[in-house]
Amino acid sequence: LKAIRKLRQLIDETQPDLLVSGALNPTLLCAEAVRPMAKRPKCVALVANNPQREPGWRQPWAKRSYRIFDYFISSCEGLRTIFLETYSFVRPEQILLWNTPVDIERSVRKAGEPTDKAGSTRASLIALGRLCEQKRFDVLLEAFALVRKKQQVDLLILGEGPLRQRLEQQAEAIGVYDSVYMPGFSANPYPALNEADVYIMSSDFEGLPNALLEAQALGVPVVTTDCPTGPSDIIAEGETGLLIECGDPKALAGEVLKLLEDHELRKKMKEAARKRVREHFDVHVCMPKLEALLETIAALP
Repeated sequence: LKAIRKLRQLIDETQPDLLVSGALNPTLLCAEAVRPMAKRPKCVALVANNPQREPGWRQPWAKRSYRIFDYFISSCEGLRTIFLETYSFVRPEQILLWNTPVDIERSVRKAGEPTDKAGSTRASLIALGRLCEQKRFDVLLEAFALVRKKQQVDLLILGEGPLRQRLEQQAEAIGVYDSVYMPGFSANPYPALNEADVYIMSSDFEGLPNALLEAQALGVPVVTTDCPTGPSDIIAEGETGLLIECGDPKALAGEVLKLLEDHELRKKMKEAARKRVREHFDVHVCMPKLEALLETIAALP
């Protein structure tokens, strides 16, 4: 309530043309701040997460809040489609597209810096993310067990979360515990990411996954689920990475082995990935587009 009051006071004092919210939580607060105002700025919400996967208590509040907003900017086409399906009161012309950027220069610079203890383990295969249901690391471990039958490689999972004990027990039960490293959250995962042969994402859903963008920015070949949403916007299938269906450890293992066994394919993907991210997702490309979008919205009646 204090934040809402302070925001309302700031809007009154500055009289902005636009109020732009960058995520759902601030969107909820922004809506409450402007709701009683007779003269509101145009309200724009950036949409970066799947609205159908929000916790139950936030969905009705989000629906109430989004009715206040004039325009929305979605990070990818799949997310735009889901957003329109979820909130039928939003008109298609109200939601515009803009790719969330990655700072390639920063990623490359961080990859050359010393890493912390968690990121110091080197492995052929790497995955990043919170140890939670969404990321489906259980599927990844099943796939890794299949890979290990043909290739003596290691798997590094950087992240922390509520499923740690369950995943450690699974790794031990399927015989890969000594080859799977889960050292926790790393503040600088880029050196380990940069040295991996394959980045793996096994999620059931995403928004526009930053870690996938960063892996591609460093030229790491990717095997990822074609989950809603994001991977199909980032990956050029067969050129910068490989897409599979969700929840299929055999398919995941097969595509990982394909990359591990084909050095030339990995080399081609490395260069193609860097080129595609640089052309479509680099911060220097995307930020002028966002500026132009906001200027267009500000000029609309």
